[in-house]
Amino acid sequence: MIGGGVIAGDLVKRFWKRRADVAPDRAWFPFDQIDYTIGALAALTPWAFPGWLVASGVVVVGLTLHLAAVALGLALGLRERWI
Repeated sequence: MIGGGVIAGDLVKRFWKRRADVAPDRAWFPFDQIDYTIGALAALTPWAFPGWLVASGVVVVGLTLHLAAVALGLALGLRERWI
């Protein structure tokens, strides 16, 4: 269910990204970073919704960890551009 939710979240984001005329190779912050988390939470909702506070916390922590990983990649020279 989580894998399907991740894919569904990415498909929904891509649909809206095209509607907003954002090029596929351009970053669409923060949606490119949180689409998988929201999709996974949505897929699990019928069985085990953790509550709005926990769900929003998962999204914020996921986004923060992503940004920290990007910053680390830039600092180590493993990444060439931000986001």
